Amino acid sequence: MESEIDRFPVKSLMERYSITRSVLYKRLKGLGIVPTKFGRQSYVTGKELTLLDQLHDPNCNPRDVNRWRVD
Repeated sequence: MESEIDRFPVKSLMERYSITRSVLYKRLKGLGIVPTKFGRQSYVTGKELTLLDQLHDPNCNPRDVNRWRVD
């Protein structure tokens, strides 16, 4: 049985991608991702995490970010 990630903490994304907070928030903004708050922590969905993973792929052209936007 394969389970899908419902939410992933934004705080851990910087470590996951080895990027700074400002770079992370530029990526989130570029993709149109608005993290959801639960208590004091913000999360992205599994679908949004997949988009971020694709953007982090070394073969990806970051200038193409606008075509991946979440609407």
